[in-house]
Amino acid sequence: MKEAKRAWWRVPVFCVLAGQVCFRLELALGRRFAIIRLSDGSVSVNNERWLLISAALFAATVLAGGLLFFRKRTRGELLFSAGVMFVLCAVWGLAAQLTQIGWLSIGYSESMAWCDVISQLLYRWNVNQWASAIVFWAAPFLFVPFGRREKAAEEPTAPASAEDS
Repeated sequence: MKEAKRAWWRVPVFCVLAGQVCFRLELALGRRFAIIRLSDGSVSVNNERWLLISAALFAATVLAGGLLFFRKRTRGELLFSAGVMFVLCAVWGLAAQLTQIGWLSIGYSESMAWCDVISQLLYRWNVNQWASAIVFWAAPFLFVPFGRREKAAEEPTAPASAEDS
């Protein structure tokens, strides 16, 4: 548990940095593939394409994080660190929702852009807003299965007896 407390920052830092990168990639790819100029000159967004872009970025982020960054961490460390991120997301998301401060809301949405597809899908399925938010905040727990199992406490070996020699 002591090691988990030392590594509490790993999942939150990865999630925020991945969110910033995914936000920019989502805008660039969305501009290229999801925004459509119609014949009358108006602009429209193809929601299915945008969802596919978000899903691809989400899958890439989970796989990259799990296989490249968190593979050497134990599941206990990742569980503790993802729990810290869950609390940070809940506090940040509630503060952004309740205060309606622009920079707080924008920073939150950019930093959590790596898992936007979760909220997009839950919105399409008409899931309650708060239930959707809790599932969205729990996304960092997806990194836990990529961690290595904790080593089992080694069984004490019995001292060798004179008969064994």
